[in-house]
Amino acid sequence: MFKSLDFFQKLSVDNVSKPTLLGSILSMTAISLMFYLIIKEIFSYYSITLKEDSILYHDPDQTSKIPVNLSFHFFSTTCDILSVDQEDLIGNHRIDIGDTIAKTRIDNTGNTINTGKSKVNPLNPTLTVERLEQGEGCLVNGHVLINKVPGDIHISYHNYREAFESIKYQHRSTFKKLRLNHHVSLLNFGDMKSNEVIKNKFGIESFSFNRKYINLPNFKADTNKTYYDYFIKLIPHLFVDEYTNEQFLAYEYSLNFRSRVFDKESDDMPIVMINYDISPVTMQITLKQKLLSHTLTHICAIIGGIFVIFSIFNRIILSVSDSL
Repeated sequence: MFKSLDFFQKLSVDNVSKPTLLGSILSMTAISLMFYLIIKEIFSYYSITLKEDSILYHDPDQTSKIPVNLSFHFFSTTCDILSVDQEDLIGNHRIDIGDTIAKTRIDNTGNTINTGKSKVNPLNPTLTVERLEQGEGCLVNGHVLINKVPGDIHISYHNYREAFESIKYQHRSTFKKLRLNHHVSLLNFGDMKSNEVIKNKFGIESFSFNRKYINLPNFKADTNKTYYDYFIKLIPHLFVDEYTNEQFLAYEYSLNFRSRVFDKESDDMPIVMINYDISPVTMQITLKQKLLSHTLTHICAIIGGIFVIFSIFNRIILSVSDSL
C-alpha cells in the first residue's frame, strides 16, 4: 500500500511501472518539503517586506517645521515663573511659548490644580512663594515647532528673572527649595498622527518616535540645584509605500544627557537645556510591493524543482543499488 505512493516508479523491460519502497519514501519527503516551501511563500506574500537605504534627501518643503512633542513634570517649581524658550542658528528666538505649550499646576500629591499661567508680581511674588512652600510642581506639556537647523529648547526662569531675583533676595529659605528636578514622560519628534500611521502601515514598533521601550530621564530625586543638559541627534527617516506611492517623513533620534550640580553657595539660575542637531543623511525605508504573478511563479518553480531534484536522487540511488 505504501509503495503505491511512489511518484518516481521505475519502468521494467516490459514497459510496466514498478513502485519501490525507496521511491515512496522520497515521494513523501518531496511532498512534505513542497508543502513547507509553498506555505512559506504564501506567508511571505502577505508579510511586510522593508528595504533600508541611506540617501541624501532633499526636502521639497524647506519652510516646514518639525514638531517637538514633550511632557516634563517638574516637582519643585511653580508654573508662575517657568518659561519654555526656543532658539536656533538662523536667529529665531521665542520666549515663553504659550500657544502650543500648556503649563499645569500640580500639588504635592500629584493631583492637578488647574491649567494655565498665573499673573506674577515680579517685585512682590508672594503668591509664588506660597505655592513653593506648599510643594507645588508644574507639568509642561505640548509641542514646540523648530526649524530644520541646529538649535535648542530651554526651560528656565529667564522670562521671569525679576521674580526669580526677588525670591532670591527676599525669601532665602524658599529660594533654596526652588530647583528643576523633573521626570520626562514624553519626548519625540514629528507629527503624532503621521507617526501612528507609519507604525501601523510599516509594522515598526521599535522606532524611537514611540519611545515606549526606552526609559526616559528621571531626575525626580535630585535635591540640589542642577543644570540639566540633553543632547539629541535627529536622523530623518523617509518611509515610502510602493503600493500607494505615499511618502512619510519621521525622525528617529539618539539621546544623551548629563546633570551638573551647582556649588552649594551658588545662586545661579538652574536650567534644562535640550540641544538638538539634524543629520544630513536620511534613512529611506521602502515597503516593497509584492506581485501575485511573482508568487505564483515561485510556487510553480518550487513544485517543478523539487520533482526534478528528487527524480534525480531516485535514479542515482536505484542505479547504485542495481550495480551493487
